[in-house]
Amino acid sequence: MDTKDLHVFVAVFEAKSINKASQKLFITPQGCGRIIRKIEMEMGVPLFLRRHYGLEPTVQGLSLYRRVQTIINLLDDIHTARSSYTLQLSFAARALEWLGIDFIQNFQNTYPGIVPMVRENTDKAVQQNLLSGEAEIGIFGGPIDPKVFISTPIVTYSLCLVVHEKHPLAQKDTISYKDLDGQNMIIPSRDYTSYHMIMNRLKHAGIHPHVIVEPLEIDFCHRLAGQNAGIAVSFEFLAARHAPENTVIRHFADPDMTCTSYIAHKGNTALSPQADIFKTFTLKWIQEKNLSRA
Repeated sequence: MDTKDLHVFVAVFEAKSINKASQKLFITPQGCGRIIRKIEMEMGVPLFLRRHYGLEPTVQGLSLYRRVQTIINLLDDIHTARSSYTLQLSFAARALEWLGIDFIQNFQNTYPGIVPMVRENTDKAVQQNLLSGEAEIGIFGGPIDPKVFISTPIVTYSLCLVVHEKHPLAQKDTISYKDLDGQNMIIPSRDYTSYHMIMNRLKHAGIHPHVIVEPLEIDFCHRLAGQNAGIAVSFEFLAARHAPENTVIRHFADPDMTCTSYIAHKGNTALSPQADIFKTFTLKWIQEKNLSRA
């Protein structure tokens, strides 16, 4: 007795008619009747009595109906587990919060046969995961080597500074590179591409900040700024949500202090159909939610 047979039994039981059940299931009445007789032979008992108003379930038929829903659900769960595809993803730590807490849930509801497994890491580690084959798709900061990855830019992040309210620079509306000369700085790890962009710009401007720590977690940068340990570099959308109350957010005087993140995959490897679906879904999500600037 397979799942199809059980579905036919349920349809006949609920319709109290082989003809009505066969129309609902798009099979012939003869085929529907054969399946019912087959189940009755396997169980060794009649399941229905023929009445002038239709089929009446026997005690055994009623008992089977009460149990069959559980059986169908179990078989369907097994089938779904076998047919689902686990999609390995690797995102830079800021990406999921930017996409929104309902992003993954919405994708799963739309494509229940694809199970996304997201690992958050640094930009450098995301690239390594893609190159090693541990992830099919990554989201991480540029610049991107086009000889290694196929990529699409998806968001430009504005960088900012988180400053303790008692720090002298908290009194300024914007902060120039020159203001940072000799200052204690807290910059997210050099395993993020933003670190090198920031340091290169400061170096080009002849500025020599004192980097006291390079945390992996951006929230830790915020907490250190809250302790007035130094000036923290952050992303505006993250600082606006998580910076301590005793800090202020200040913009760089340079309006181009931004970095761009990309959705990418390994260049010499074709995307699986499931990964391609996820990429298309993500790009559409970003467009509909107007997330291209953060």
